[in-house]
Amino acid sequence: MKANPFPRLGPRREGQPTTDAQRALAGSLLPTGGHKGIGIAMMVECLAGALAATADSLSPERNHVGSGGAVGRQGGFVWLVKPGAFAGQGVFADYMAQWTGNYLAAGGADARLPGHRGDTLEHEGREHGIALSDAITRELGALGRQLGIPFPA
Repeated sequence: MKANPFPRLGPRREGQPTTDAQRALAGSLLPTGGHKGIGIAMMVECLAGALAATADSLSPERNHVGSGGAVGRQGGFVWLVKPGAFAGQGVFADYMAQWTGNYLAAGGADARLPGHRGDTLEHEGREHGIALSDAITRELGALGRQLGIPFPA
């Protein structure tokens, strides 16, 4: 059996990261981002949790987290908003451009918007290719040979 590469860290209730499910639950109500973070977390739970809930969602057994970690139970919620139905598409676009510009300017060189990192990585990958480790290259080459699909050099 391989050693766990992610050692169990300090208790989550003190704000320390952990890979231990029980320690994580002890701090599960700690908000990210202080009082605003907990407000966002509660809003998301109301939308994605309560609106996607079933009668079984209220079962105490369903929400039990065993010592091995959480059991995958998933629901879904999609919220589609048509900005043109409110302020108008042009006003919405102008507002968002101004707001994101102010945010990026205030945050300095480290500021980025959701998706920026992924967009940058995708652009760099398309432009320069994606570097693979020797281990991954060997694994993909072996898989390609097994499936009869040549792996490019």
